[in-house]
Amino acid sequence: MDGDWLADHKKDVDLFETLAAINERFAKLQDSIASAMRHSALLAGESTDSFLKVLSLFEKQGVVDATSDWQRCRAIRNIAAHDYSTHYAQIAEHFNLLNELADVLLVTSKRLVTWSAEQLGIFPATQDFSDEFDTVFQPRL
Repeated sequence: MDGDWLADHKKDVDLFETLAAINERFAKLQDSIASAMRHSALLAGESTDSFLKVLSLFEKQGVVDATSDWQRCRAIRNIAAHDYSTHYAQIAEHFNLLNELADVLLVTSKRLVTWSAEQLGIFPATQDFSDEFDTVFQPRL
């Protein structure tokens, strides 16, 4: 996506509602994973007094590839939460970054589910969406 294309579609309400939903879901997914990592670390008896310690633990465990990737996701998430720009090139760049960084969150969530099962014996409450969950992540792992 580029800024010129967005500018050409600036009156497309459905498009911008979809982009807003993508932005919100990216932020919610990262927040949910962060909460689950903190709780998982606590259950594993690890220090959770700072989220950097939690990230470090999960980087060592192979759940997170790199703390810097997580922090990059957080930064892009925070920019969207506080920036109301109408500069279409910047908006396009933001959503291209979300698309690029979505794999970081998706792979992390799958790895966290696997780690929690293996290390803590904790599994999803139901298997209702297990097939769909596995299907989403197969090409990424």
